[in-house]
Amino acid sequence: YLREILGWFTESYGFHGQLHEFKEIFHVQQAAEVCRTNYRKWYVYGTGETAQRCLPWVQDTSAFVVSDGHGGGGTFHGRPVLSLSELETDEETGVILCLGEEYRDVVAALLEEKGIRHVYKIR
Repeated sequence: YLREILGWFTESYGFHGQLHEFKEIFHVQQAAEVCRTNYRKWYVYGTGETAQRCLPWVQDTSAFVVSDGHGGGGTFHGRPVLSLSELETDEETGVILCLGEEYRDVVAALLEEKGIRHVYKIR
């Protein structure tokens, strides 16, 4: 049964070597829907492996965000990359954290300090 289920997932979401990667995709897909519906602007924090894996579900983000000093100012798959200090802060903003687990809480705290309350950690 598991092989058949994984086959269905692979047909819908592409091949992923680890089961937890499908879980990430489901969470990011849900978070992106919430952000599209509820926020004027929404961002994806991260441009690494996790963001790359989740790109098909977040490619319409306003921009990608990275920590200050980590390469803001360029583009990632055609979208602007902002440094954290450039990020707008208002109640109309949502941020999805497409980061490794070890960075999620740290970045969420930085965003909270900046006044951003609508943060979605993918698990």
